[in-house]
Amino acid sequence: MKALSILILGFSLSLLFMQTSFSSEVLRSIPVQNGGRIKPLDTLARESVRLIHGKEKYMKKDSSKTVLTWLLVPETWNQTELIRIDNLELKKALQLDESKKFYSLKTLSINPSIQSLLQNLNTKRKKKVKLGAFDQALQKLESQMMTMRSFQTGDIFSIGPQADTDAWASVNRVDPKTQSHFTNLLTALSRHIGSKESKESLKDLDAAALVLKNHIYEQAKKYGKPVNESKIKAEIFFNKYHMFRYAWICYLLALLLVFGFSQTKKEAFRKGFLGLMGFGFLLHLLGFLLRVYISGRAPVSNMYETVLWVPFGTLIFGALVGKWGKNLFAFVGSCVVAVFCLILSDLAPNILDPSIQPLEAVLRSNYWLLTHVLTITISYSAFFLAFILGDFSLYYHLNENKYRKQILDLNLSIYRSLQIGVLLLAVGTVLGGIWADESWGRFWGWDPKETWAFIALMGYLAILHGRLVGMLKTFGMAASSVVAFSLVIMAWYGVNFWLGAGLHSYGFGSGGVEYVSVFVLVHILYVIFVGLYRKLN
Repeated sequence: MKALSILILGFSLSLLFMQTSFSSEVLRSIPVQNGGRIKPLDTLARESVRLIHGKEKYMKKDSSKTVLTWLLVPETWNQTELIRIDNLELKKALQLDESKKFYSLKTLSINPSIQSLLQNLNTKRKKKVKLGAFDQALQKLESQMMTMRSFQTGDIFSIGPQADTDAWASVNRVDPKTQSHFTNLLTALSRHIGSKESKESLKDLDAAALVLKNHIYEQAKKYGKPVNESKIKAEIFFNKYHMFRYAWICYLLALLLVFGFSQTKKEAFRKGFLGLMGFGFLLHLLGFLLRVYISGRAPVSNMYETVLWVPFGTLIFGALVGKWGKNLFAFVGSCVVAVFCLILSDLAPNILDPSIQPLEAVLRSNYWLLTHVLTITISYSAFFLAFILGDFSLYYHLNENKYRKQILDLNLSIYRSLQIGVLLLAVGTVLGGIWADESWGRFWGWDPKETWAFIALMGYLAILHGRLVGMLKTFGMAASSVVAFSLVIMAWYGVNFWLGAGLHSYGFGSGGVEYVSVFVLVHILYVIFVGLYRKLN
């Protein structure tokens, strides 16, 4: 490794500032062990750059190359404003320029306040004190700095399968042959960038990457722990093509076509809407299947995955409630939910972490993930559909005489959606109690997650009974479906990202509270406005 310092001295600046366009699939597919699983270098790089910089790529450069240059020229990167900090209170505590978003590792490392802040944070963690927004931002900053330093030291590059343990050795602790192959890879990368990415140097880079990759596979097989190459390839494909992003683009285009249909009544627009929606659904399904194959489990273990799963279920229920296209309201509503959720998952990676992580011990049961968690979360799909249909119905209630038929159609669709949701939520809650008895030794303990699931179930049961006895008419059903969804938001998001308490700690996260609060408040005001408008007119 020391010999590399002479090689890279002459062009360290060009490594950082030169725009690069090379693409080495072999480099990206080198297997590494990180976060408790084997993944391609491409995934490790994307996750690390996203954690530190807020995006998967820095200056549109290949992330695999970027993280390797952190090791090659650490001093250059130390002075680069790369680390993103969004929390204003943290910036003030560190006396940073509040107008900036990015700061260098060097600036943060020598900050006179950071060590005392981190010591206080560690004390809180030892005492298991609930961390507020400031502490969570500080904890993230700590993780950003530690991750970058681990790349610079090489400790994060675990590429050495071992005989006596499942843990792979880092590049600093591997056998001389593996370290030699890794050094050759860095040398080839340095020459490639220094030669302004010529085709010849790219071939050399690919060759060096292939030698290292094959050696890792051979070592893993030798020790009886072979790497699943098909999963590595599937993960690279999954990273590259962003099926969920293309899915929401299809859904959005479908909504534009249905708007055209509403204005012209041309059948071509209607068929185009259903066709694009169907194609988006297939992309959505493909993304799920790949994620399930890569992770080896049901895709509902964290908030990000449920934000993808809930609209998937909404699309299915939209098709059922809409009776395969005869009533477009349910189709359009489910499409709106899909666009909203998938855009949210795509554009908020700092809040909804898309990385695939090993399951918490309590979740390591595909049986219960497939029964309890899938059932509970897909009940949210039905309630989300009722919510958006309630929004539509409230709009039509501004002119009830003109839109009487639409209101009646929507009322029936809302009712069917709520029936589906209540059934699934009730079954999921009972299954959760059985799992709790198996895992924690008690069926029910009024844990915050359990409590809010029960509150949501009682709230929606009240709506159904209100309709049954005639207390809720069309406006009441629409208004109730919109307001009651705040119970789902609390059970789904609030317990994990706001309360952050209870035995369901594996789902905890942070961020987005202000946006969710505004979302709920706007819809409550919307209901009040429509209600007052109806009374005054």
